[in-house]
Amino acid sequence: MTNIGIGVQGVAKVQVLSKGIIVEERPWTKNLVLAQGKNTFFGGSYYAGALARYCAVGTGTTPPASTDVGLGAEVKRTGTLLASGTGTARYSDGRVVYTYTHDFAEETVHRNYSELG
Repeated sequence: MTNIGIGVQGVAKVQVLSKGIIVEERPWTKNLVLAQGKNTFFGGSYYAGALARYCAVGTGTTPPASTDVGLGAEVKRTGTLLASGTGTARYSDGRVVYTYTHDFAEETVHRNYSELG
């Protein structure tokens, strides 16, 4: 019998722009894929690329758990994508990588975000 493995992993990178220029950039970091997202993906409700179509940020301080269904304190959400940062890559080792660059509205108040999803 042959066993076939499959998995889902999320990573995120944050860049802060001012007048189109990157003024701060954070390193790539792993992003917890919630049980709800895995169930949706493996249940066939959405194709893989649609699961990361939207991005949200929040100010919650509770450590994330796989049983969470969203951010602890969501403040903003966007579905606006920058075309130059969006694409799909298929690799010979079987990986498929979806890349999205989400564009949030310009900030009007000073705020520290501690959650991204």
